[in-house]
Amino acid sequence: MMEVITDQNPSELLLRASASLNALLSTYKTFPILFLTSGGSAFKLLSGISQTQLGSNLTVSVLDERIDTNPTVNNFAQLCETKFYEQAIQFKTNFISTEVGKDESVESFTIKFDTALKNWKKQNLNGKIIVTMGIGVDGHTAGIMPFQEDPEKFIKLFKNPMRWVAGYDAGNKNPYNLRATVTISYLTMQVDHAIVYCTGIEKKEALQKINNGTDLAEIPARVLNQMKDVKLFTDVSL
Repeated sequence: MMEVITDQNPSELLLRASASLNALLSTYKTFPILFLTSGGSAFKLLSGISQTQLGSNLTVSVLDERIDTNPTVNNFAQLCETKFYEQAIQFKTNFISTEVGKDESVESFTIKFDTALKNWKKQNLNGKIIVTMGIGVDGHTAGIMPFQEDPEKFIKLFKNPMRWVAGYDAGNKNPYNLRATVTISYLTMQVDHAIVYCTGIEKKEALQKINNGTDLAEIPARVLNQMKDVKLFTDVSL
């Protein structure tokens, strides 16, 4: 189920999205929580997380990763540079690192990330999974790129229920082509709540297509309609 919250005041929109995220973290304060953050503009939500929501019940990682050792490219390395990370460490919050080892292959990185998510679930059967997401101009979300030219490849990569993380070469679909991302299967079967933060008039066409069609290979962000609970915050009038 998806709820759309529209506010054309950027500051107010960010406050409302952050408040919604804080409310979720507060609701499940007595549960183990896995919080997976998207990179890019979704990082802005981190600054709005209250210190009262931090602690040993919380495990933090990223929703998708750029498989690159460059700290200005790798999402987790960028996360480690935030004020949120500094505060979270002080409150004994846990982290699943997705920094990339020297000469680490896409395959080995993907197995490592996939295994980490599955181990957290095994160890926290009553835990809750909360994510933040964005939407690209091309309709991608997390690190799931469109493959309208090859739907079979899209299904193989992202819709295998046994794979929680897909690693692949996105080619010319993105400047950062080596990717590892949670899959469609993970988003629909494992994630309990999602806060989607999407701003910019250039996103309007992609946003409109979410509810106009069902082909995920064309517009991966259509997965939002299949997830358990989604709140989409945007400054774009639809």
